[in-house]
Amino acid sequence: MIHVNSINVWLLFFPFVVLCMRRCEPTVKPGFPRSVNKSNPGVQRAVMVAVYEFNNRSNDSFLFKLLELEDAKVQVVTGLKYILEARLGRTVCRKREPYDLKNCAFQTETPLQQILNCHFEVWTVVWRNFNKVIVLLCV
Repeated sequence: MIHVNSINVWLLFFPFVVLCMRRCEPTVKPGFPRSVNKSNPGVQRAVMVAVYEFNNRSNDSFLFKLLELEDAKVQVVTGLKYILEARLGRTVCRKREPYDLKNCAFQTETPLQQILNCHFEVWTVVWRNFNKVIVLLCV
């Protein structure tokens, strides 16, 4: 009769357990960012909040507006976190003047043209009417 103690059994099966844990885990987990349609109303609202915050923080004399939304992801947190990759362009509208950003044309004069690549993360809690830009990086 062969005696196999529990330690030997564990050592024998441990590599298989680790292999299964790596291969069997799901690729999408709750709470992880996932791609979302760029025309989603929540995404559009988050873009508007991010651009508004960028213009408030910027020392530029001119306003910037969305040139292109390159990527959008959403993550379920306490509310939603929108993760956005966008390109902003400098407009002809000055900050000190009343404006409607939709009607502000992009700069066409070469020395004044400027395009920024931005990464935004916007936290939204819809039921509290709360929006906060938690990451704003533009280069």
